[in-house]
Amino acid sequence: MQKSRYDVLDGMRGIAAIAVMLFHFSGHQIAFLPGMPKVSLFHNATLAVDFFFILSGFVICHAYGSRLLHGMSLREFLIRRVIRLYPMFLLGLVLGTIVLAVLVNTPSATISYRAVAAAFVQNSAFIPFLNNFGLVPPMDTKIIVGEAFPANPPAWSLFFEMFASVAFIWLVRFQSKSLMVLIGCSYVAFIIMGTLAHFIDKEWGCDLGGGWGGTNFMAGFPRVLFGFSLGVLLFKSLLDKGSNLHEMLGRLGRSLPPSSYLVYGVLVLVLAFPVAIKGLYPASVLLIIAPVLVVWGSAITCKGKIETKLAHFLGWLSYPVYCLHFPVGRAVNWVGKMFGWSEMLQFGVALAVAILLTIVLTKLIEEPTRAWLTDKLLRGNVRVGQPVS
Repeated sequence: MQKSRYDVLDGMRGIAAIAVMLFHFSGHQIAFLPGMPKVSLFHNATLAVDFFFILSGFVICHAYGSRLLHGMSLREFLIRRVIRLYPMFLLGLVLGTIVLAVLVNTPSATISYRAVAAAFVQNSAFIPFLNNFGLVPPMDTKIIVGEAFPANPPAWSLFFEMFASVAFIWLVRFQSKSLMVLIGCSYVAFIIMGTLAHFIDKEWGCDLGGGWGGTNFMAGFPRVLFGFSLGVLLFKSLLDKGSNLHEMLGRLGRSLPPSSYLVYGVLVLVLAFPVAIKGLYPASVLLIIAPVLVVWGSAITCKGKIETKLAHFLGWLSYPVYCLHFPVGRAVNWVGKMFGWSEMLQFGVALAVAILLTIVLTKLIEEPTRAWLTDKLLRGNVRVGQPVS
């Protein structure tokens, strides 16, 4: 019987979003105890974005696959996706633009007010702003050049999420063999583009973190097609009881321990692994560990109220904290430098403010906005408060 909700997958999405936030807030210069070397938390947090893409493919296929094939209009599907993604995306963009405008005349940025305004106009329409301006991330000293969403850099993945949502209109009709071909081609293209990125920089290895900026923007297309299509394939295969892949995935899911906490722990370890090994580690995770984790999480049913509530809270928190944390970190870092705060104090304040602001803005602005849009555009057919898919 098909589940009505995959709670543990919601929880995994929350863990991944928190890992991204902690990675950005720790930068490369946090010493958590006196005498300790400066480190960044969740060294492989970029893999969290790929988990998002895989989970989105799985959950969107679960939520909309059958409905698209049996009468749901393309217009209704796309409106539902925009309602789900856009309000919090815009909140993060507005907040980030205000912070970035304040930083224009500081050493933290080489960008003009005109460029900030142009970026906001383009980005608010979900159009990347391809540029060569330099910006310093929160809690870091290294300038990052050419971010496609300068005011809120993590939003690059939301552009590709919308691209995947449009592509799903066709992907949902693909048979398993066609999906496998697309997944294989996307993976190979992703590896080639990542290898070329290192080659251009006269380094050996493979950079699988592309898609966020002007120099690596095109890598985002095979990246999202690989992850999203893999999620769609996993869901379709779990339902296709006549296929060999269904039997294999079913055995895999049943053989793994039915503990959501263990899944969360393994995901934390995967994202916190301290080295990339010239790209070999993320390449292996995407091909082997990531699909295993998704199948494992989809096979688990939460037991008890505490476990269920934790999964629901993590899922509810995941999307807004992903959208809002970067502008908060950038603002706290700027204030902290003015007042001479320690790195640990900046880290703690940024974390507290990001969580608090996420809860407040989601409850007071984002959820009421989605409810209003739903009522006006879809006559209240979407359940507000459900986790992002």
